Amino acid sequence: MKYSIPTIAKAVMAVITATLGAAALAAHGPDLSVLTFGEWMGALGAGLTSGGVVFGTPNRDSKSAAERVAQGVQDALVKQAQSNSDVEQIRQVIAGAVGNVPVFGPLASQILNQFPTAYSQAAVNQDPYLAPYDR
Repeated sequence: MKYSIPTIAKAVMAVITATLGAAALAAHGPDLSVLTFGEWMGALGAGLTSGGVVFGTPNRDSKSAAERVAQGVQDALVKQAQSNSDVEQIRQVIAGAVGNVPVFGPLASQILNQFPTAYSQAAVNQDPYLAPYDR
């Protein structure tokens, strides 16, 4: 994480604002001289918590929009290739397991081969005027 001067200043201001707000709330008004040590510790804890939240928020990365889009597309392509290989591996395992069952061997293999393997193949014989979730 990269912290800049404005980020640090924003966190410090959050600490001050939350501490003084909690102290004023505990004192029931602007006179903070009536606070006990425990009330001051509670107010300081509230301030440190809010400062930590503001300081812990990640800053924007320095990549341009085009770089982020390109990285996203590359990640999507990698995940698509991985999922396709996983589907093919599962299909081979199921076909091998079904092929080993003597009673259902060839018939089960024919049934498994009739199922489409991609979404585009599944929608070929469907009504084109229906949305995918209505099919």
